[in-house]
Amino acid sequence: MKIKQFMSVCFAAILTVGFVSGCDSSKSSTEVKENKVYGVGDTGKTQNIELKLESAEFVLPGQFAKQTNDRVLKVKVSLKNKGDKVIKMLPQDFSLYQKDEKTNLYYTSDPNELKGGDVDNGKKVSGTIYYNVKDSSSYELVYKKYIMDPKKEKEEKISFKIQGKELAEKAKELQRPAEALTAYLNAAFYDKDSNKINDLSGEDGTAFVKEVESSFKSTNERMFNNQIDEQGMLNYYKTLKTAFQKNVKFETKVVSLDGDRAQVELKAKPIMLNELQSKFKSEAMTIANQNPNITKEELTKKVFDYAVQLIPEARPGDTEETVKITMLKHGKNQWRLDTASANQIMKVFIK
Repeated sequence: MKIKQFMSVCFAAILTVGFVSGCDSSKSSTEVKENKVYGVGDTGKTQNIELKLESAEFVLPGQFAKQTNDRVLKVKVSLKNKGDKVIKMLPQDFSLYQKDEKTNLYYTSDPNELKGGDVDNGKKVSGTIYYNVKDSSSYELVYKKYIMDPKKEKEEKISFKIQGKELAEKAKELQRPAEALTAYLNAAFYDKDSNKINDLSGEDGTAFVKEVESSFKSTNERMFNNQIDEQGMLNYYKTLKTAFQKNVKFETKVVSLDGDRAQVELKAKPIMLNELQSKFKSEAMTIANQNPNITKEELTKKVFDYAVQLIPEARPGDTEETVKITMLKHGKNQWRLDTASANQIMKVFIK
């Protein structure tokens, strides 16, 4: 990542057995029928079907897809027709349950999504299915074979149990882009996490912090036509950071992931510098009126020093500001800030 540009633009596998009891009205005894519930990686079999749940994982929604619940659960299945007749298969033959509640399918542009159609005898079909789910300790994937003639065909059903807690633990890796952005911001404004930058982004954290300070000063010196000395700029930078550390508590969360680009939601209640404008303008007028012969350079410095003194008075806002920041993948699982979206960052810090 170009640091100078940054500153200038932003200031299972578990097997269980279930039992279903049924009463025969012509008998006094109770018959018990065993139904296996399989796990991730297992293969369930019926008279005509051989079904394997190859994998299950939480994934992030695509950038332009809508997500109504907490998670998107992706399952990959492979189904083999081991009967002697063609069977019809649809993704809707699969249902995912959270306890007793059936979840909704989640539609994506994944070219590997399971597609419906005929499966000839001895042949196999495989693909992915996505569900919009809430956080849960477990989920149950149920497959029921499509029956064309209920009078001639018996129900064929296979169930799989998916451990939600295990998936949630693995899904933490999906938040690496947000962790990287957090490390960048903490190093720049909160005097911490510079040691995490190398692991999360591949950049030198110590060098990053030095470049941030240098870029901050050079950018603002240009804004003030080099009329503010180095000590004045350093004081400004430290005062602003102190205000952020005291009043701005930001949060980051990856909301979408498309290949090598991640959209990270950044939100916080910014400090309200705009509420201090009237004080600033009034003081500037007072200084000018009391010193009619003051030079432009001297006036700029006095007004600048007063503005810096006002910063600690800025209160945190009542409303959160939210922006989306693009992070770009670097290497195996490192993420760097896309400077094209960096100009959005300061919207959550200053208003």
